[in-house]
Amino acid sequence: MRSFSLFFPFLLGVLIVAVADSEAQTLPTVADPDTRSRFGLVPLGEQFTLAMLHTSLRPREAKVLKERPFRLRSSFVWSNTANRKRGHYLVDAETRTLEFELDARVSERFEIGIRVPLVYRGGGVLDSPIYRWHEVFGLPQETRDDDDIKHDEHRVGGRNDDGSRFDLRRQGTYFGDITLAGQYQFLEEDDSLPALSLRTEVQLPSSAEEFGQDKADVQVAMLIAKGRSNWRMFGGLAYMHALDTVESGLRFMRHRGAAFLGARYIFAEKNALSCALLASTQILAGVSQFPKYAVYTDFAYQRILSERHTLELVLRENPAPDEGTADVSFLIGLQSVFP
Repeated sequence: MRSFSLFFPFLLGVLIVAVADSEAQTLPTVADPDTRSRFGLVPLGEQFTLAMLHTSLRPREAKVLKERPFRLRSSFVWSNTANRKRGHYLVDAETRTLEFELDARVSERFEIGIRVPLVYRGGGVLDSPIYRWHEVFGLPQETRDDDDIKHDEHRVGGRNDDGSRFDLRRQGTYFGDITLAGQYQFLEEDDSLPALSLRTEVQLPSSAEEFGQDKADVQVAMLIAKGRSNWRMFGGLAYMHALDTVESGLRFMRHRGAAFLGARYIFAEKNALSCALLASTQILAGVSQFPKYAVYTDFAYQRILSERHTLELVLRENPAPDEGTADVSFLIGLQSVFP
């Protein structure tokens, strides 16, 4: 499938790094609590150009900070999208997001956080490499093969069901919406019970025009996680409410839902592999031809670099549907814990 075309070289690269760093260890050892707390799902929101204007569920750990009082995640995400429904909409864009997320422990069961994104949106440079990749391996080009689609061009627009037009014309690098978060863990994990927590996020209208919304978004998510030895399973279910549903002619859903499932495995003490499946409900309200759902798969590798720092790499692809999701996203990040 086209959506998994980049997974195998990504996995090969991860395995090469893992083997080189394993120091000839052939069997995994059970990581200590501090090490395990630094491995989990890497939080990554929806990267579809239109979805980035509003809040979205991010796969993440249910346990709040315990071993360390502060955690800073610095990440760079590069995404490319070429979606079309003829006569209805075209989303041909590239985004790059530099993001900082700081979490702080307030008590044994409660943490707070803030997330600040700096977002580029434009034509980008990935269209040609993706096109050539599909050409070499005989993969379908779909929208990228249309005669009127030019490489590295930014075009985001379409027509609502009532005939009105929408367009996101603004390109460049601007701050996105700042998000404030709080997470309360009301069930401690033990031999029989999982960790269970409630997370609330408020996305504030602090972005540049056409890079966010004019009123706040609210998200409430239930998170669950359970580990055994070096394995750990994750799950989450969220409700999202948008106070502002119109931007540049786009009409968004006021109420949305999302869910994720994931798993993580620690090996050779300092390395971990994880995968996650993320699904969300319809984004647009004004275009009946827009898909009713979105599904993404995340494949991630983490490696502890030092006592404080952990490298994070993520490949995200879109199993379905092709007409309403980001085609591919790459994340490279650094997780730092203090003190």
